[in-house]
Amino acid sequence: MQNRMLSIHDQFPDFELLGAYNGQEITISSTSLKGLWSVIFFYPEDYSFICPTEVTGFDDYQEYFQSKDTHLLGISIDDVSTHLEWSKELGIDYPLGSDPDGNLAKKVGVLDPVDNRAHRATFVLDPAFRVQFAMVTSRNVGRSVEETVRVYHAIQSGKKCPAEYREKKE
Repeated sequence: MQNRMLSIHDQFPDFELLGAYNGQEITISSTSLKGLWSVIFFYPEDYSFICPTEVTGFDDYQEYFQSKDTHLLGISIDDVSTHLEWSKELGIDYPLGSDPDGNLAKKVGVLDPVDNRAHRATFVLDPAFRVQFAMVTSRNVGRSVEETVRVYHAIQSGKKCPAEYREKKE
């Protein structure tokens, strides 16, 4: 039976994954991310057609998220060596987590049971690791990183935000 996808105010599960960052194999855990905001996104696999557009799209906003003390983490089923090679090739400046058995993707309800790869899913988590935004899109449709950033801004504002809300530039 497929787990339901996490929704608003659900607790994101604890995890520990091996990953790639700055040309090194690292361990990424929920414990190390808690206490700050996090944007965690799942994608099907490295070296595919759509995934590099999303992964590099998030990289374009990496410095912004860093300036807001927000963790950014991409996760797929690929092994660490593949992540290391791919992130170097793409010039990615944030961690990519390896979920080879799809255990974390299954826990959060975004594992495709047909091919055991993650759907394209994005979660914005508050410092207590509770979901404040959750979105999933069809495998054939790349997500809008700009929309994720827009929603992140809106959540951070603490205000009631209408459609197309944008952070005011100072």
